[in-house]
Amino acid sequence: MATSRSARVATARGAIVATGLIVALLASACGSAGSAATAGHTVSAGVLASLRTQAAPRDWRPVRLAAGGAAIAAPPGWRRVSGDPGSATFVLGANADHPRAYLNATPATEEEQLGSWVGFRLGHNRGEGDRNVRLLATRGELRLGGSVAARCVQDAYTSGTTRYTEIACLAQSRSGRTVIVAASPTPVWQQERGTLMRAIDAVGVA
Repeated sequence: MATSRSARVATARGAIVATGLIVALLASACGSAGSAATAGHTVSAGVLASLRTQAAPRDWRPVRLAAGGAAIAAPPGWRRVSGDPGSATFVLGANADHPRAYLNATPATEEEQLGSWVGFRLGHNRGEGDRNVRLLATRGELRLGGSVAARCVQDAYTSGTTRYTEIACLAQSRSGRTVIVAASPTPVWQQERGTLMRAIDAVGVA
């Protein structure tokens, strides 16, 4: 999915050189809580309005990146898959190339900044060849665990023949910036949304 394909380098920006869904997910790897103006249009916070800081459940696996920045937690039953050095990627499903859901954390690049995050993310996805990129929601001035400042965007796009929905957040702490992507194929988004958003809620300082 779009982020930091054997045809793309996953960076969530994303972080796996793979095939199928993972490749799409990885490759494609501050506003107010109410709404934000983008390209002359007002976009509401939508489902992102419900994001709130809360610790991960006890049975979730905490993961800290070597570079610092924000830390994530993976739900039980999710498998960690190999990726670019410094990143962490987890998937749900038996087929790692076609997971039902995906969670990734990758150190941000210099180009990825809170103030321009929404436009950057959508442009990044289009640049990776994704089609019909649609902004669904955006939220800024978000505070996650450990005083992590974040701006998040929810968007949908088509990669190959599959439609995906993602929440992509740029999280900034004193130790660095991290791109966090929680995504799934759109047909199963409603079933997986609760877990994916819970993973965003649990983001904290590494």
